[in-house]
Amino acid sequence: MRILVLTLSFFLLASQSIADDVKGSKDHRVIKRYQDAKITRYTFKKFDEYTLVTNKIAKSVASGGNLDSSNSIKLEGKITLITYETPKQRSTLEVHSNYQDALKKAGFEILYSCSNKECGGRNFNHTMKVGHHLSFAENYKDQRYIAAKLKNAHGQIYVSMYVARNSSSGGRTKDLIYTQLNIIEMAAMEKNMVTIDASAMAKAISTKGSIALYGIHFDYDKSVLKPESKPTLEQIVKLLKDKPALKLVVVGHSDNRGKFQYNMTLSDKRAKAVVNTLIKNYGISASRLKGWGVGFLSPVASNQSEKGRGLNRRVELVQQ
Repeated sequence: MRILVLTLSFFLLASQSIADDVKGSKDHRVIKRYQDAKITRYTFKKFDEYTLVTNKIAKSVASGGNLDSSNSIKLEGKITLITYETPKQRSTLEVHSNYQDALKKAGFEILYSCSNKECGGRNFNHTMKVGHHLSFAENYKDQRYIAAKLKNAHGQIYVSMYVARNSSSGGRTKDLIYTQLNIIEMAAMEKNMVTIDASAMAKAISTKGSIALYGIHFDYDKSVLKPESKPTLEQIVKLLKDKPALKLVVVGHSDNRGKFQYNMTLSDKRAKAVVNTLIKNYGISASRLKGWGVGFLSPVASNQSEKGRGLNRRVELVQQ
């Protein structure tokens, strides 16, 4: 079998395949192509959401089925979607086995692997076509799939690899193998908002009793403050020093993804992390601060869009 390459195992690709690639496309730095394959579609987004299939699909999304916590994981981060076309003499088994072996060798955990009917047959095929970049390659009797995860010092990377033989179209593409390789690198959305200064904080608190802040950042699923939070923290400190009688509740807010108690706990830990940092690192009296998490109970926008969820994930200063 022709072995594909991952991570540090480099491999010189056939120049013909590179020349035939769709303009502007390239292999991902972590996962390379199967030999002799060419890229026919390519999409890169610096930050977006993605639903990773992790179980059999009983009813396709195209037919009104749902992707939920029983069969998928919702992810956010850097998204790379690549469609590869592989010569007819290859098989879906050959491509699938090579990817699975290479992923394991690179340290990935296989979250789900299936083939043909065990994936969900036609339902699986049609679900993968609707939301996962592949425009055709309809053959649910010859399809295979892998969902995998790698966690290291740099964060988490998820992979979706779906391969199917194209039996729905005639002409040149008839019976060609198509591989849909999607890579999701977990990352927080870059915040381009200007840091709110102490005077603006004071004005908002005096007029409406609170102010929402978006300059305080945490790693995904964690309650440790990131270094880029420092400018906003310094402005909170200035506010408290300018107004020595002011007491604040630092309130943590989340979007509605995940279970209720999970969001309540995480938002509370994050609020208390801000309070503890202000006390320990900046010398603010503990008697002037309280930390409290309310999860997704006080949204400022709809959680049905990423923009709305981004507005709901915030830290709020409320006057005691």
